Amino acid sequence: MKESVSIIIPTYNSSQWIERCLNSVVSAIDNTCEIIVVDDGSSDMTMAIVEDYAGNHRNSKIRVVGIEHSGPGAARRAGVRVAKGQWITFVDSDDVILSDSLSRMRLLVDDETDIICANVTVKSPTSVERVFLGEQSELTGRAFAIKVLNNEIMGILPAKLFRRSLFDGINWDDDSIITNHEDAMLLLMLATVARGKVKVVPSIHAYVYYRRGGSQSSMLKMSLEGLERVWNNVKELDLPHDALTRWGLSMLYQTFISRGIVFENNYGPAVELRHMSRRVKLDKVYRRTAWMLYSKRLRRYIMRRHVRDGLLTVAVPHLAFILYCRNDIHGVNRTVKSILDTGLRNIEILIVNDASDQNTSVSLNALQVKYRRVKVLKNTTSLGGAISRSKAVKASQSYAVMFVRPGDTVCRDGVYEALVKIDNGADMALMGTGVRWSMMGMSGMREAGVTSHDDDMSEWSLKAVLGRFSTLPPLDGVMFKREFITDEDCVDDNDVAPMSGELLMRLSLNMRASIVDSVDTLGYVNAVEPCHCRDKKTRHRRIFKMADEIIDMLVESGMDDYLPELATGLEDFIVNDMACLMANPFVRRARVMDEINSMIEDDEYRGLLSRIGADTPDADTMYRQSCQRLKSNIWMYTTRRLRC
Repeated sequence: MKESVSIIIPTYNSSQWIERCLNSVVSAIDNTCEIIVVDDGSSDMTMAIVEDYAGNHRNSKIRVVGIEHSGPGAARRAGVRVAKGQWITFVDSDDVILSDSLSRMRLLVDDETDIICANVTVKSPTSVERVFLGEQSELTGRAFAIKVLNNEIMGILPAKLFRRSLFDGINWDDDSIITNHEDAMLLLMLATVARGKVKVVPSIHAYVYYRRGGSQSSMLKMSLEGLERVWNNVKELDLPHDALTRWGLSMLYQTFISRGIVFENNYGPAVELRHMSRRVKLDKVYRRTAWMLYSKRLRRYIMRRHVRDGLLTVAVPHLAFILYCRNDIHGVNRTVKSILDTGLRNIEILIVNDASDQNTSVSLNALQVKYRRVKVLKNTTSLGGAISRSKAVKASQSYAVMFVRPGDTVCRDGVYEALVKIDNGADMALMGTGVRWSMMGMSGMREAGVTSHDDDMSEWSLKAVLGRFSTLPPLDGVMFKREFITDEDCVDDNDVAPMSGELLMRLSLNMRASIVDSVDTLGYVNAVEPCHCRDKKTRHRRIFKMADEIIDMLVESGMDDYLPELATGLEDFIVNDMACLMANPFVRRARVMDEINSMIEDDEYRGLLSRIGADTPDADTMYRQSCQRLKSNIWMYTTRRLRC
């Protein structure tokens, strides 16, 4: 009789892929196997899909285990604890196993074997790569571990059969801090305690490993403390010094350096590997990584160079920067340079060429050839910014999306912290923004950071958006989870696409407390003061139209209590406009008052205030607020004094 097998599937927010995974597993098992799905605290429909699938496949032994969100390592441990099979194999929820692979691996089971290792096919949206294991062989556990350290065998748990008793021989604690390289650490532990043979069978192609953005293995956030725990556990194993050194250097490079994540020179594993590498003869690749451990400045330089070369740690990008270009190649060049200078490698830059002139189109194509991460989408006729953004979002393969205007720049720290918020479950992250402008040869930057609040984060974030929508371009300094932007938000080219402010409002109205976060670090800098981007009449009509649409959305959503925040935003728009006007020292008080009265008496503005239920503001009060706004902006105020 065949020995029983437990297939453990850890899953987290895998509603898009879990059914495909279960179909592949069910087709590969018989009645001596059990399937254990461990849900790692998913917030989507994963659990419902699994339970419904189990109900429809009662002939298959499918068990569902739920735990609090603690990472894939904790999910695997929970599955092993309840497993009843004599052998154990792991399958990730977004991957599949081949139908005959498990039965072929089970034919190799005997009393002297502890681990059976088959081949893996790695698939990404752009390529298919098969990881060959060399010749068929029977190894000791220690020899197998050395091959894993030398990267001759892929250090993942799937595509392998483990004897159940091996897990009783390791110290496998529940450590939620360890979120990366946990599978390699466990594989090395199991190999070192194995007393039987390890059969390596490259002829059996057992597993298809899908690389995708947003998966647990491609997350940007890497725990320095967690990786140090992994290193401390692995170095205690009985493994050769030279192989351990090469593996440690490769681990630091792949996890941090190649992903643009900076660590200090006194980081524990870096200090130990610096000393270890002096006593080991290394080839050029490993020597280069060892040199990087001595200099934080060198690591930053390598990161920026890798971005330009388009070298990625995973095939699917993690963050997409979307630019809309209409005859503005100089602004695009400046923005692309600022993105590349962040040193973040796992990115893509999507530029929508909205029927630009020939010179701009040629320059954009040259930019695409020069930088592999740049992709240009072309509109044969001008469609406008909103539809172009929707087109780029649909074309993106990334986990997170950020909209950038040509000429503006992004700042690494704010973008990185916002992406960490998205990785931790937020659907939207607001960053601190700033303005860079020039006047009479002077230049400066006004920072507008996002402060933290103790109240309900969703309520505060919506108020922050409503309060600032009129004075800053609405999509600037905001990062979105790609799957949070639905098809209803990204309309088809035939439909009327929402204005940028309306898009942000539409997304904001769907906020929940658990999916909104903020970053007080500067992440986005506007090239010019927004109020200078359009003539006054066009700018005012645009703002009033946006406010009218937002009122409709708030009323339809039953969120009338947010209307006063919108009235504050409109008033702040007028104050900011008047402050910019007063920056000219030749503009007298009488003209400013005339402008304020003209705005207050505007029928469209009064109609908005009437819909909101707000009183008409006092002209003298708005003038005083404009003076205070001018004085609070040191660069505008200094320029005014110099002109005088």
